[in-house]
Amino acid sequence: MAKEETNMRLIAVTRLLDHLGIATYNKYTKAIKELIANGYDADSTSVSVILYEHEIEIIDNGTGMNEEDIKDGYMLIGSKHKRDNKKTKKFSRLPIGNKGIGKLAGFGIANIMEIETIKDGKKYSFVLNKKKISMQRNLEDAIINLVSEETEEPNGTTITLKDLLPHVAIMLEDKNKIKDVSKRLREFLAITLPISDNFLIYINNLKCSKTNIPYKKKYMVPNDLNKLGVDVVNLTTYDDDGNRIFPSGTIKIAKNFVEHAGITTKVRGNAVGDPSLFGLNKGTHRFLYSQLIAGDIEVSEFDDDKDGGIPVIQTDRDGFNEDHPKFVAYNKYMTETLIRICRLLEKESKRGINKKIEEQIKKAISEVSKAFNKYHSNMIKAFNNLSEANGKGIKSNRGKAEIWAGKSKKEKKRKISNPIGIEDNSLKEKLKAKKGEGNILLGGKDYKIITDPRGEDEKECLIDDEAMLIVINQEHPAYEIAVTEFKSIELVIFRAISSAWAYKICIEDNLEIEDMYDKIDEMVRYQADYIKNKRMKNEKTL
Repeated sequence: MAKEETNMRLIAVTRLLDHLGIATYNKYTKAIKELIANGYDADSTSVSVILYEHEIEIIDNGTGMNEEDIKDGYMLIGSKHKRDNKKTKKFSRLPIGNKGIGKLAGFGIANIMEIETIKDGKKYSFVLNKKKISMQRNLEDAIINLVSEETEEPNGTTITLKDLLPHVAIMLEDKNKIKDVSKRLREFLAITLPISDNFLIYINNLKCSKTNIPYKKKYMVPNDLNKLGVDVVNLTTYDDDGNRIFPSGTIKIAKNFVEHAGITTKVRGNAVGDPSLFGLNKGTHRFLYSQLIAGDIEVSEFDDDKDGGIPVIQTDRDGFNEDHPKFVAYNKYMTETLIRICRLLEKESKRGINKKIEEQIKKAISEVSKAFNKYHSNMIKAFNNLSEANGKGIKSNRGKAEIWAGKSKKEKKRKISNPIGIEDNSLKEKLKAKKGEGNILLGGKDYKIITDPRGEDEKECLIDDEAMLIVINQEHPAYEIAVTEFKSIELVIFRAISSAWAYKICIEDNLEIEDMYDKIDEMVRYQADYIKNKRMKNEKTL
């Protein structure tokens, strides 16, 4: 049997408008942004958006369109005629639009788009009504009337969105809501579009301007990244042939936490997706200082016109095709960069906190010494009172009081001596040579008190009878918590010394564990009363 051959053609049905409009641009911010981007590509110096209760106007002062531009460009869905021109004539801008569907963004938030455009003394107007178009079988069957007339008005294009979809109409139903929408829109557009002196955007007559985030440090990408130890060449190579991406821009470290922290990735000055920290906090380690990071990075290699194949950027520009080799390389590159920056910030912060801790510990030691010496004096008085009572035949338990006061005359054979002292003899000699911050009397002994950074996992406090030293480990977390959470550093130091000393005496003199806790409780209560009385005294002098 003979074979028969016939020709077929693809037909774009009118429902395609729903996929290209509602599905892609259903957020009012994105839809309006795409329509403004058309003004940028038309060499506008200004685009004004007016939000009314029942409609939205987007007005630009760009080059406008003539009949040929409309029929052979605007009406071609999916055309990349803008990219064929490479750069705009007046400002040599690289056009933002590249997929030829941004013109339909209005259908994401409205059913009717009225377009009025002026070019070189002639005005053209036409209406795209999605409901009427949808009554046709396919897009080519829909007839759009183009009206033209002479005019003296300047070049530019106005798009009016009418019959707003419910999710947008409800946001514009009164003036107060319009103010809120206007504010959010200004903030969004200021971040995502290339606003400059020759491209300004106004929303209800208020200018969009990027918030200047006060920053304490700035990294230029890629120039400053070698200083951080980032392997720029290796991380930006995305294939076996050695092809690379070349991200460029700035990473800023803000003085305070940023509301929307992260890096905004741009292609041709147009943001893709939201600011990102590139999965920085997905692992077990949480980088607290990542919330200080902001910046813009341009990656021209993500431009879909550079090569064929799968595009790097998603059609709706909400993000990237994350399996694309170029994005994989970029993601690794930025993750490594941000991790190194965060670790550097953590180190800098730690140094600052450690310095503050050291200063506050040294300042507090003076008061702690006074409190301990007064406590020791009270303890001696109590012991003497017991001795006097015993001399008068009054029965009292002097045994434990002797031990705590350091007045025991009995020679005891101790199983453990100097239990919380300094084990390393060379370190002991080194610490003995350090200048003391004060002296403390405990158990009849006069100790010099010093500070030393001994590490987070070491004891808060050491008491060495051989060197006659009390060593405060300023790197112990207890002191950092006291400083950062504004707790009494004096009370923390007093408790650390009290606990160490009570433990030492109980080990050396074979006291019960309850005796140790009773003594710690007694001493901490004493210190709390001491601080309270000091505060009351200071308040009276004011």
